[in-house]
Amino acid sequence: MKSGWIINFKNGTRVILSERAYKRYVKETPKQDVQSDEHWFDIEKARSKNPDLDYIE
Repeated sequence: MKSGWIINFKNGTRVILSERAYKRYVKETPKQDVQSDEHWFDIEKARSKNPDLDYIE
């Protein structure tokens, strides 16, 4: 089972990130733009419960 994250930005945008995408996000995303992030132990469950969010691998 692969894990992933849902990132909630202050501008209202929300995305689902794979483990690999999350590593890039940590390095490249200005933290002042992020409201919160949610770790999901099962990325497929995150995707099924949030079908309207873009998934970035």
